[in-house]
Amino acid sequence: MFLIMILLHGCSKINAPADGVYTATTNFGKLVFTVTDSGTKITKMTYTFSNFTCGPVTNSGTIEITSEWSITRKNFSITHYIDPGKNQEMTVSGSYDPGSQKFTGTWLEVSYGTECSGSWEAGAP
Repeated sequence: MFLIMILLHGCSKINAPADGVYTATTNFGKLVFTVTDSGTKITKMTYTFSNFTCGPVTNSGTIEITSEWSITRKNFSITHYIDPGKNQEMTVSGSYDPGSQKFTGTWLEVSYGTECSGSWEAGAP
């Protein structure tokens, strides 16, 4: 029984995402996130906007947010504001596929009540 538990525990580590920086091209520009702690956490999310319009706002430039978000059962969902007035909210959700070693997911920006969304894919670092 003890040996089986060790083997099962080892398998979950093998299927975990690799630590490192993942980059995805999106409709708004680029999404970059950092996976740490043996594939269990995201500690940095960076958005690079390339003249992207959602609602009444056009964003250009880079926004970097550092915190600690969990990756649970190879999935994550992060929501935060990307402007000081809290009128633009971004949600990024993703799932990791051990077979392809890629994260895939969706993003949703709500800007002054207007919703803009898309999908993304990021390969192993």
